[in-house]
Amino acid sequence: MRTDEEFARRLQRLGWDCRRGMKETEVMLQPFREQCFDALPRAQQEAFLDLLDCSDADLFAWFAGGERPAEVALADMVERVLAHAAAAG
Repeated sequence: MRTDEEFARRLQRLGWDCRRGMKETEVMLQPFREQCFDALPRAQQEAFLDLLDCSDADLFAWFAGGERPAEVALADMVERVLAHAAAAG
C-alpha cells in the first residue's frame, strides 16, 4: 500500500494516468474514474491505481479479450470497470 503522500501524488495525476495510448482502454477507464473512483474504499482505489500501471496491451486483453489478471485485486477491479461500462452502455 502506498503512503498517504504517495497516494496523494497519484490522485493528482489520476486524470492524466487514465489517458491511454489505446482509445479502447481509455474509454473504459475515464468514465469509471469520473463516476466511481471517489466512492471506492481506499483498498479498491489502490487497486485502480495499480491497474493504471499495467500496459495498454494487458488492459485491452482484460477489457476486450476476456482474459483476467492473475492478481485478485486487479481481477476484481477489471470486473468492476467492465460492469460499469456494461451498465452505462
